[in-house]
Amino acid sequence: MIVFDADILSCFGKIQKLNLLGDVFKGRFLMSQSVYNELQKVKNLGFGWIDDVFKSVDIVSLAEEEIGEYK
Repeated sequence: MIVFDADILSCFGKIQKLNLLGDVFKGRFLMSQSVYNELQKVKNLGFGWIDDVFKSVDIVSLAEEEIGEYK
């Protein structure tokens, strides 16, 4: 399981090379809900490349215990 932030997903999404992440990292690709929300703003601005990111990366939510650890 690999959790990505918005920066790396944006960089590879913009150049349409998300497949390169798969060459380097093995496993399920995830992003947090907050990363999804940030990237959704990009989609709302009309950038179509973000659809490929959303198709390639699943959203994971933090459990209550994990939220507590984060705080």
